[in-house]
Amino acid sequence: MVSIPKQLYPADGTVFDHSPRLTTLEWEDVQGAASYKVEIDSYSNETGTWLSESGDLWISTGINETVYTFEFLDTEQGRWRVWAVDAAGQESDKSDWLNFNYELPVENNSTYPVDA
Repeated sequence: MVSIPKQLYPADGTVFDHSPRLTTLEWEDVQGAASYKVEIDSYSNETGTWLSESGDLWISTGINETVYTFEFLDTEQGRWRVWAVDAAGQESDKSDWLNFNYELPVENNSTYPVDA
């Protein structure tokens, strides 16, 4: 059985402040891994739960590198985990969830005075 990949980036609690919300995940290569799976989750402020808790899963499969980039569109709070798959299709256990946040500054593009 293959080992659980060690997550490298983003570290737990990372806060991003860029737009668009292109997010790159990185982890260490696992000996014997033929591919990797990544699960990305987002927090719903409306329900107060993670979307995966309601069965809404975002799992990317067949990743042949130790890096994965995606655009995080959902909410401001997200989390991710990764696991390895060997040539026989056997999966490692999943890594722990690591959390990240997007905090974008509010931009005022108005050419008019705010207190007018």
